[in-house]
Amino acid sequence: TQNPAYQTWRRQDRLIYGALLTTLSNEVASLVSQTKTSHDLWILLKNTYAKASRSHLKQLKERLRTASKGTQSITTYMHHLKQTADLLASLGSPVSVEDMTDYVLHGVDDGYRAIIDAVNATDTPINFDDLHERLLIQELSIGAAQRQTPAPLTALNAQARPNSNDKSRHGQNPAQSTQCTSTRKPFLGRCQWCNIKGHVLSQCKTFQQQHPSVPPPPRNSPAHTGQVQVNTATVGPSQHDFLFDSGATHHVTNDLDNLALHHPYTGPDSLFMGNGSGLNITHSGTLLLNDLSLSNALCVPSMKQKIISVSKLTQQTNSAVVFLPNSFYVKDLQTGHTTHKGSCVDGLYLWPATSPSVHTVRTESSASWHHRLGHPSSSIFKFVQKHFSLGSNKFLQSGCNSCQISKSHKLPFHESTLKSCYPLEIIFSDVWTSPILSIDGLRYYCMFVDHFTRYIWLYPMKRKSDVQTIFPKFKSLVENFYHHKIKILYTDNGGEYIGLRPFLLNHGISHHTTPPHTPEHNGISERRNRHIAETGLSLLHHSGLPLTYWPHAMTTAAYLINRLPTPILGYQSPYSKLLNISPDYHKLKCFGCLCFPWIKPYANHKLAPKSAMCVFVGYSADQHAYLCLDPTTGRIYTSRHVKFVESEFPFNSLVTHASPSPEQQTGPLQLSILQPMNPPEDSSPAPSSPSITNSPYMAQSSTEPTNPTQSPPPTSQSSPQLSAPPPQTIVNPNGGGIITRSKNNIIKPIQKLNLHVQASSPIEPNTITQALRDPDWRSAMQAEFDALHHNNTWDLVSRSSDQNLVGCKWVFRIKRNPDGSIDRYKARLVAKGFHQRPVRQGWPIRQLDVNNAFLQGTLKEEVFMIQPPGFVNKNFPDHVCRLKKALYGLKQAPRAWYTELRVFLLSLGFVNSTADASLFIYQKPEVTLYLLVYVDDIIMTGNSSAELSKLIATLAARFSLKDLGCLSYFLGVEVIPSAAGMFLSQRKYIIDLLHKSGMTNTKPASTPLSASVQLLKDSGDLLPSPNEYRTLVGSLQYLSLTRPDIAFSTNKLAQFMQNPRTAHWSALKRVLRYLAGSCDKGVFISATTALTFHAYSDADWAGDKDDYVSTTGYLLYLGNTPISWSSRKQRSVARSSTEAEYKALADTASELLWVLSLFTELGHMPTANPVIYCDNLGATNLSANPVFHSRMKHIALAYHFVREHVQHGKFRVSFVSTDDQLADILTKPLLRPRFESLLSKLHLSSRL
Repeated sequence: TQNPAYQTWRRQDRLIYGALLTTLSNEVASLVSQTKTSHDLWILLKNTYAKASRSHLKQLKERLRTASKGTQSITTYMHHLKQTADLLASLGSPVSVEDMTDYVLHGVDDGYRAIIDAVNATDTPINFDDLHERLLIQELSIGAAQRQTPAPLTALNAQARPNSNDKSRHGQNPAQSTQCTSTRKPFLGRCQWCNIKGHVLSQCKTFQQQHPSVPPPPRNSPAHTGQVQVNTATVGPSQHDFLFDSGATHHVTNDLDNLALHHPYTGPDSLFMGNGSGLNITHSGTLLLNDLSLSNALCVPSMKQKIISVSKLTQQTNSAVVFLPNSFYVKDLQTGHTTHKGSCVDGLYLWPATSPSVHTVRTESSASWHHRLGHPSSSIFKFVQKHFSLGSNKFLQSGCNSCQISKSHKLPFHESTLKSCYPLEIIFSDVWTSPILSIDGLRYYCMFVDHFTRYIWLYPMKRKSDVQTIFPKFKSLVENFYHHKIKILYTDNGGEYIGLRPFLLNHGISHHTTPPHTPEHNGISERRNRHIAETGLSLLHHSGLPLTYWPHAMTTAAYLINRLPTPILGYQSPYSKLLNISPDYHKLKCFGCLCFPWIKPYANHKLAPKSAMCVFVGYSADQHAYLCLDPTTGRIYTSRHVKFVESEFPFNSLVTHASPSPEQQTGPLQLSILQPMNPPEDSSPAPSSPSITNSPYMAQSSTEPTNPTQSPPPTSQSSPQLSAPPPQTIVNPNGGGIITRSKNNIIKPIQKLNLHVQASSPIEPNTITQALRDPDWRSAMQAEFDALHHNNTWDLVSRSSDQNLVGCKWVFRIKRNPDGSIDRYKARLVAKGFHQRPVRQGWPIRQLDVNNAFLQGTLKEEVFMIQPPGFVNKNFPDHVCRLKKALYGLKQAPRAWYTELRVFLLSLGFVNSTADASLFIYQKPEVTLYLLVYVDDIIMTGNSSAELSKLIATLAARFSLKDLGCLSYFLGVEVIPSAAGMFLSQRKYIIDLLHKSGMTNTKPASTPLSASVQLLKDSGDLLPSPNEYRTLVGSLQYLSLTRPDIAFSTNKLAQFMQNPRTAHWSALKRVLRYLAGSCDKGVFISATTALTFHAYSDADWAGDKDDYVSTTGYLLYLGNTPISWSSRKQRSVARSSTEAEYKALADTASELLWVLSLFTELGHMPTANPVIYCDNLGATNLSANPVFHSRMKHIALAYHFVREHVQHGKFRVSFVSTDDQLADILTKPLLRPRFESLLSKLHLSSRL
């Protein structure tokens, strides 16, 4: 008998075996057919498909790399890729999200180009499911476009011939076929052979007599010469395609929607076919072909195919058409550029064609109107075209790339069920946060939407809290203008709106909020926010303006949305609904286009230009005028005297003409708009002179209430200097007399907001594309690449799979002088992968900068790197760089450079300091030299100027370096020498920090932190984005190197870096306000200071109420000059104040001993025994008492450390009263009198 346990196992094994077998395909099932148990089946499958061999992994990765969608559906294609990626993950080699995205997009065709461009344009990786959803939607769109019944493939030769008599001739009826039938009307044209009226070639007796061997063609076939040729292929051009015809005299279409500005055809002509038949012409007009517009085109509904006349095309566009066996291309005769390309299918040359460069034809095309109106949706655009007669009646069939890139979104929210009966009854509001700080320092905008009219008011802001000052002004403005009261304000639960509740209660306004984490309940605001953001992004993308100009784009977007009809209002615009006035679309202009405002009032003399090349950036909220940005000065002119060139986009031209080719000239970037040209005439009236505006970010016209304005004017930080055009003769409409600024509404710009400083302070590019647009950065990149080549940094070798290949990137920095001016542009190719001043001796201090310092080090390891972006060798594009020298970014680079420099200095007789490894000392009879190195920055001093110069020459012979002369600016610290000593300041760093945080004009604070505010981990609400907080605190930490007065506040704020809250943010802003009032303070090292040391040590026992850990603070002085300080939390909880003070005493002693050892190495011994002052008697007595108390065992380590050095006479510990304890400023927030008293004793100095 069988074992029951075996029978049970066997039964379970068969169940498992069967379950596994059902999951296998037929091919795999046949592979495992010889297995007996589930274990055998599993092992066979594992060894076959899951064996983590190198060849198997390589095979799977190759499968991903070469995958192609082909004829598969998107779902099937991505499913196969997902299976391969999952298999790799199970083998221990998972595929990253970014790599998976690259594999998917690499395998799809050009029909998904919009999705590919949108994904590549974002910095945030897209997950697999979202990518699948986007591609699936695009697949459905492509399928819908392809479901068209193809028309027969037909080539036509057509010409328009005038009739020979006075009667109107009509061709074939549109309902009839182009073939001859028994019911056809008598033919009244001329024969192509004998030129006699009344018959066609097939009926010509003269032709048949002269050519008896040629049988007459059937009546339903074309003649052999000059007639219709019919191709009976079943696959042919789409009915939307145009065919090239060299025998046609006119462009012909059978679709009236192809013609813009068309009108009925009333002439006596008919369209004659090659077989002699005539067709009726119904309309004529301008033919729109994507970016091409062709005039005098004919509409013939009975035509089966659309035709482009080669002769007309070449005449109207001044171009040449070149026909090749399989393609054709159109070349501009003036520029020599290829403007269009197309293909040849079954012997027919088809249009549409691709457009490698824009061929501009001055016409009111649908593309221009689509851009002027702010990239509205298809339905809105069609409605506006139909009811306001704007150009073509047909929307862009190919879509708008800017819309595709900027308007991809999730499914819409459901419509709100709220009802309102009059304007302002219900107001929706929301705050939108920009990920990019604008050029004016703006980060947010606040939007108010009227529920009844859907009208938008938009206010850009620097801080969210500005809502509390904006809303009362908004309320007074709109209620006074529209004579209605706001009854309900609907918002989310943001802190900026919670602060409005007292104001709302006082004015009887009901405040409705959304449930937590439910933005759908504020659907109107969410949809309007999305609409504004998408429209604004489309405007920026199409115009090429940098993203730092987003406030201009968003306010223009709101301006346009208010004037566009919406289905919610029965295709009435919010503007019309609110004001009962129809919007005037003809005043709209293309955002970001080239414009010429009249600027004669700003001319310095009569011969100065009366206009300048500007960029249109929006509409004035106060006047019927336009806003024009002058990129050369950063000014914004408000004027009605503006002439527009809507086909030119200065910022977009910068992107179009910039080329990343390394062979490109590195001179100034030239734009086509710089050529002298006459601005187009402006047909609009010009009642006033231009005025300089301070960025009035509004969404209203002058007929509407004016919103509070933001004052900082924008400037172009990345555009080239644009020269003004030749002066144009413009007659003063006001006649003679003196015209003052006030009469013309010209306001002198506020000096503190003047843009000359900003305009000359370009930003550091974040990408190589941005850098290649600027000649200064291109020159810096070329210089870096030349240095790499000169130093023989790498060799180009073939790529292999076993190489340790690292990537590389460009890093850009602007080196500035102490006054903030630009010293030089510095580009680095990066592999991915103290100060003791001899001022007292009066020695000179020199500064050196090592060029390409990391390139001086020699690598011991073998490292391979991809070729630098923008500098790929054309002859060997697939090769990689085998590094011979160290490169920035490599982990070995700093050590390699330091080793190279250290070995060389030691060979010259220098000794490496044991106290500081970056310090080198040279001491010989009567010669003493000190050299301090920090990466590639070197400072040196000595008692002999001649020896210093000799040392610099020796270093220059070995390394490529730059002699910067006397020390003036080192690692962001400004050094100001004088006869009395040396002043160290970070004033410029503070000013830049205040500008970056938008607090340049803030009200100064008297102390860094408030003594009445207790900062805890849970104080306030969490910040939505902690990055700005962390960045500012990090900047304060570097600033505290020369500012001991902010050391404690910086240390305190740094304790909340992980989860900063609103209370911590308020405290941080107070520190910045304190710096705004004390930016001139710094450390002054006197030339006559005594060579003595003393220190102050203090502790705030259990001062942190979150964990009751004490805070240590100490100050170390050389003479009367503070040279070292610290404020930090202790590592453990102290059980008594004496323990906390004694731990602080041990930290102070450690710092003092290190400074003493450093000065000893320098050969300068203190003239007196150092003293540490402590205000705790217990700690003071304990340091000197030889008896060790048992109750102090818990601080035995610190006790023995301090006691040992006190007994050896290294220093002594003395008691000081609390009033004279200077380190108290480093342990706790103090009241203003106490803080100012201690600050006066710190011996901090103001700028000389």
